[in-house]
Amino acid sequence: MTYIHVAIPLNISTFEDQICLFQYYLDNHFLPMTTNDSNAIIFTKTIWDFAHFASLRLQYLADKVKYIDHLLPDDADSPGRQKCMMTLVPWIVCMDE
Repeated sequence: MTYIHVAIPLNISTFEDQICLFQYYLDNHFLPMTTNDSNAIIFTKTIWDFAHFASLRLQYLADKVKYIDHLLPDDADSPGRQKCMMTLVPWIVCMDE
């Protein structure tokens, strides 16, 4: 299999914001989900299990994004902490898959 690596300018904070937003949604809507209906207990437990797995995976991806954020050089022309190129993203994110 062939991999093509392309240097694309990206804003790391966008990924961090999206991860935080999705994590907030999981924490407030799915993880505290409970029911008193005996017919819905298995369904509720399944939804909670999916949300818990997604939450753990999001934390793992957030750690990877933070690692990439510290690995790449700063773009001096842009305000804030933006990175000039993300060429290692396919390798770092997919190296364990």
